Amino acid sequence: MGNSILAHIGKSAVEYDPDTGWFVWVCAYRKPFLVGRRAEHVTSNGYLYIKAAAQNHSASRLAWSLINGDIPRGLEIDHVNRDRQDNRISNLRVATRRENLKNRVFAPNRCGFVGVSKHEQSGLYRARHEGVTRYAKTAEEAAVLYARLIEERL
Repeated sequence: MGNSILAHIGKSAVEYDPDTGWFVWVCAYRKPFLVGRRAEHVTSNGYLYIKAAAQNHSASRLAWSLINGDIPRGLEIDHVNRDRQDNRISNLRVATRRENLKNRVFAPNRCGFVGVSKHEQSGLYRARHEGVTRYAKTAEEAAVLYARLIEERL
């Protein structure tokens, strides 16, 4: 690891390579067999964490902090390419919650239109964008309402 940076976590230490985004154990307290191995593990939310000093530490937050210093209060780390396991410094940025949420991909919905879903209780279709909801009788009408909501925000 050419331009790696050393980080101490409790009594352990990891090395971070900003080009690969990988953390490798340099000193693993009470677990010497881990030295030289990748330090991250994937949790149920799909992000990488490093378990040390009896806590899980977010690999993306640790990477950002090592290179750029503390993360300002109220800001989050966003993965630019949306890959939660890509912690290269070039793929990380600080963002507000709103900015971070804009950089996500939604699964295709059942009615076939972006921003439109069926309201099961009323049987109507709803168009939702940035906290505003409009209702229509058909999915097609709701798609038109969704397009208008986006235009209003521009």
